Amino acid sequence: MRNAEIAKLAQVSEATVSRVLNRRPGVSADKVLAVHQAMKTLGVRPRPRHAARARPPVDGPLCGTVAVLFVDNSYLCHPYLVLPKLRGVEQTLTAAGMNLVLAHIADPERLPPVISRGQLDGLLLWGYQSPGGVLDKLRHLPAVWLTSHSDDLGAMVMQGNQAVGRLAARYLLNQGHRQLAFLNPLGTHAGIHTRGDGFLYAAQQSGASARRISDDRPLEKPYWELSFAELDAKTAALVPQLFACESCPTGVFVPGDQMTATVYRCLEARGLQPGRDLTLISCNNEEPWLAGLRPRPATIDLGAETTGRCAAEQLLWRIRCPEEQRRIQVFVEPVLVEGEGPVREARP
Repeated sequence: MRNAEIAKLAQVSEATVSRVLNRRPGVSADKVLAVHQAMKTLGVRPRPRHAARARPPVDGPLCGTVAVLFVDNSYLCHPYLVLPKLRGVEQTLTAAGMNLVLAHIADPERLPPVISRGQLDGLLLWGYQSPGGVLDKLRHLPAVWLTSHSDDLGAMVMQGNQAVGRLAARYLLNQGHRQLAFLNPLGTHAGIHTRGDGFLYAAQQSGASARRISDDRPLEKPYWELSFAELDAKTAALVPQLFACESCPTGVFVPGDQMTATVYRCLEARGLQPGRDLTLISCNNEEPWLAGLRPRPATIDLGAETTGRCAAEQLLWRIRCPEEQRRIQVFVEPVLVEGEGPVREARP
C-alpha cells in the first residue's frame, strides 16, 4: 500500500516506484528524484542501497558503479592536477571492487546515459558551477566533491586554502622576510582569495608588513574560461605594483604555478633575479610550469592524489551507510616543497 501512496504523490506508476526502491536501471533521473521526494514527504526511509542484492559485510568488497562527473570546464585550468586526483580515485575504487566511469555535463537536458538509466551507486563531483538544475536531479545519490564548489550537494574533501596561505607566510618569514605581498590576478576567485586571507593573517600575526595586490574587477567570464595567455596578461599587469611604494616587498606569495612563471618573466625583463632580488613562493606543485624556472621556487603541494583517495573513501562510506544524512568535510593538509637556492653568477 505504501508503494501506491508514493506512486500517487510522485505521479509515476507503482512499477516505477518498485524499480527505484530496488535500484534497477531503466528509470529516468527526473522520476527517480520525484520518487525520493515523495518518500521524504511521506516520511518513508529508503532501504539500504544494496538491499536488492546480497549486501557484503561493512568492510567487504562492493560491486557497483561510481561516476566522476565534471559539472563544468574548470578542470581545464589545472590539467596537471586532474590525473593525480583521478589516479587516487581509481586505485581506491578498484580495491573496493567498484567500477568507475567519467562523464561530463554539457547540456542540462541531456544527462549521460549511465545517470539517466539509474545505473549509478554514487558520484564524485568536479567543478564549481553546474548547468542549472542538474544537481537537483542527482540529490538521491550519495556524492562527494573533489573540488571547491558553490553547491550544497554531498560531502567535500577540502583543499585547505587558509592553511595554504599560512604555510606560504611561514616560509617567507622563516627566510627572514618582513615586507611581504600576496599577488592575485583572480581577485574574485573564492579559493585563491581565501589563500590570501590566510597569508595576510599569518604575516600580520608575526608583526610583518603584508599587503594584497589583487585585480578585484569582476571577471567577464568564468575563470576557467580564461586562456593561458589571458591569465598571463592579468598577472603581468599586477607585477609593477610590487614596486609602486617605498617599502617594496622582498617576499611574495603567488597562488598558482602558471602565475609564478609569468612573474619570473616580468622580473627578469626588469633586470631582477628571482631568488636573489625577490623571493617567491608558489602553489599547486604543477611540474610543467616549474620545470624551466631557475632558481626553482618553493611551492605548496595540495595533495591531489591523496584528495582523490580520501574522496573515494568518503563516498564508499556513504554508500555503505545510507542512513547517515550529515555532510562531512575532510581536510587534506598542504605540504611545502622546498625550492632551489639563488643562482650564483659564474666568476670569470
